[in-house]
Amino acid sequence: MKQAFIIINEQHMLLKNQVEVLQKAGFEFFTCLVPATGWNLKKIREQARVFELAKKSATKNKRRLEIIFASPVPALMSILSQRGIRFKVFHNDFREKKESPNGKIIMAIAQVGWMLV
Repeated sequence: MKQAFIIINEQHMLLKNQVEVLQKAGFEFFTCLVPATGWNLKKIREQARVFELAKKSATKNKRRLEIIFASPVPALMSILSQRGIRFKVFHNDFREKKESPNGKIIMAIAQVGWMLV
């Protein structure tokens, strides 16, 4: 079985369709919760090192480990990229429009159509 760290804000949750995408891809996954207030740059660098070591260990032991962003952390994404550590993100081309009682149109998160890129 493939393993994945899912990076997600503690105020968010994986949608049913996102979980289905992970299961269909054969992932056993663990969430890495980012505080609602975010991480400072020191913590982001520490977390990048943790992911780097975990990926190296998995490769050494002939296991597959993916890092997947459900919630973006731009500085962490940049640091991982600079270190040559590949990761995936959840993406969705669909948008759902909802109208509030006062007539204002709100774009909502689509419940279906999620994919890993």
